[in-house]
Amino acid sequence: MTENLIQLAYLLATGLFVFSLKWLSHPTTARRGVFAGATAMALAIAGSGTLGDLHQPSVVLAAIGFIVIVAHRVKPVIADCVGLCA
Repeated sequence: MTENLIQLAYLLATGLFVFSLKWLSHPTTARRGVFAGATAMALAIAGSGTLGDLHQPSVVLAAIGFIVIVAHRVKPVIADCVGLCA
């Protein structure tokens, strides 16, 4: 059962990555693309973290924290770009 959930998380992460690349190609949907990419990365990391082979779960927590920080830092930059492009 756990492996099915991990595979589902990877499948959702893959789909979100693909959509994030598509949404990042236009200024009006760029915010959605950044959020989808960050969510996909968090899903992929969470899926990897639930595997029993990971010996240091603190690495997973640090990676998720890094993604959250980057997502919050990128948001103002995208807003500035949209203001300049429009």
